[in-house]
Amino acid sequence: MSEKRKHISDHKWDQVLKSMDRREFIMASTAAGVLTMVPRFASAAAKTYKLGLLLPVTGTGANYADGGIKAVMGATAAINAKGGFLGKHPIEVSYRDTHTKPDIAAREARDIISRDNVQTVVGTYSSACAMAIQEIIHERKILHLAATSNSSKIVNENFTPYTYQFCPNSKMQSGSVVVAVAKMIKKNGWKSYVTIGQDYEWGRDTQKGFVNALAILIFLSQIPELINVPSLTYLMVASQYSSGSQTSARLEQSGDDPHSELDEVLYQLVRDTVNPNSVMQGHSLLADLYGND
Repeated sequence: MSEKRKHISDHKWDQVLKSMDRREFIMASTAAGVLTMVPRFASAAAKTYKLGLLLPVTGTGANYADGGIKAVMGATAAINAKGGFLGKHPIEVSYRDTHTKPDIAAREARDIISRDNVQTVVGTYSSACAMAIQEIIHERKILHLAATSNSSKIVNENFTPYTYQFCPNSKMQSGSVVVAVAKMIKKNGWKSYVTIGQDYEWGRDTQKGFVNALAILIFLSQIPELINVPSLTYLMVASQYSSGSQTSARLEQSGDDPHSELDEVLYQLVRDTVNPNSVMQGHSLLADLYGND
């Protein structure tokens, strides 16, 4: 009888684990996309801290996750060698393969929380996957550390106090690029612009943030002569508060009209807003000129 063919994620795990120093761990269970690594010195008296790792070893993100998996396991081994979390809680890592697919990420997040009782989830590489697990994270009040999932929607539209995004989000990135592009526009006298971006969550959100910030910057460059405020003020406002812009770079499935969205952005920028979710609130041009009293 022939040996059962391995799942592709098993092969991927073989490659990842071969290059790892696993002396500090025991593989408690392994299956296609499921792995639990338990510290060797864990005892019944020591309360284990359970960490969930959601990263892809299959799908479009597979080539980018190996380093993250090794880093988490290596750091965990180093911490456990010194007594564990806070010096007294050995860390147990449970892994699930997201396949770089939001629906699978959500399913695996629910399973790893319910079955393995993890206290923190690290992942998921893909912004779409991170957004897919946020409702579950919020519902179960589980800490979520998003290292490379950097769509701005994760911390804005999809905000939950349980998700921490410790990398520049897409609007920060695109806003920074606009500041540099503005200098090129001034130097070269550019009048027309074309953007090219990847057709997935991070790419779409970054492109949208860039177009919004650039539109505001171009608009503001026309104002200084009218109200006698230095151009630098507008440049700082545009780069700092581009995340509050609502312009759509293109018609999306929701059917938002980019012209009305741009009007709303400019109204907020000039005369302020009562919307507590807008980063423009309290920072309008008129408020800066005449105060809020």
